[in-house]
Amino acid sequence: MNNLKLHLNILRENEQIEFEGIVFTNCAFIDFLIDDRNPFDNTKEKKGFIVWDELKKTTVNSGHYLILTCVCGIADDAGFDLIEVKRTDNSVSWKFMDESNWNWKFKKENYDSEIEHLEKEIDNIENTLTLEPEYVIFPE
Repeated sequence: MNNLKLHLNILRENEQIEFEGIVFTNCAFIDFLIDDRNPFDNTKEKKGFIVWDELKKTTVNSGHYLILTCVCGIADDAGFDLIEVKRTDNSVSWKFMDESNWNWKFKKENYDSEIEHLEKEIDNIENTLTLEPEYVIFPE
């Protein structure tokens, strides 16, 4: 089984980061690691943000969710598609429906615990900070 780690990365007004020519400041975004590795490190074509509202839905039901989108918010720009999420009594799996062919399976306890912890962090961020991506356009 794979191990999921989620982390809220916060950038204050005096901090900034650039992704794909877009400068982000005074915001927060979700970083994630699979087995202690950033999956984007192995590809130059795919960079993106986790879509928080979609990720939260995966703690309740199986289904197809837009868990990742381009940093600009337009999923198609980075080739992201919906991810097939399957929940069982003991596990949660992600099967990517795009050309990445990523497939990960997590222990349900690890998965739900990481999202619950992240939700507490998000609930406590300042109202002046934007959670990125602020706007999302789903794939066609």
